[in-house]
Amino acid sequence: MKVLTHLSGFLMISMGMLCLVYLICAIRTNLIFFLIFFTLVPAFGLLAGAFFNNAAGNLGVAAKCTEAAGAFAFVTCLLGWYILMAIMLASVDFPFDLPSKYSQYVSLLGLLLMHCSRRSFRVGQRRE
Repeated sequence: MKVLTHLSGFLMISMGMLCLVYLICAIRTNLIFFLIFFTLVPAFGLLAGAFFNNAAGNLGVAAKCTEAAGAFAFVTCLLGWYILMAIMLASVDFPFDLPSKYSQYVSLLGLLLMHCSRRSFRVGQRRE
């Protein structure tokens, strides 16, 4: 049973590392996707800590880690439902829209970080 618990902990660590890569890639997309992965990375880290503490016999710490991971996962779910509603309202051309990828408010992260191809482009130079 301990082996399975340790294996589940390592699975959570690998999922956390994968979501960290997604977090880095989502910086230029929009704020909601960034926040989804920003809350998902600590959720997986806390779940890994819960599994490892459960295997070590620290059930109180494992319960606290599970509770904190649930809070982060709940925020992730709320953000996921928000982006789903924003995309659905935009796709059916609803009279009002939520700030999302299609509006100017959420994609501000893309404005802060300049694209690599634009960084090397100087004003007055011609692209070939």
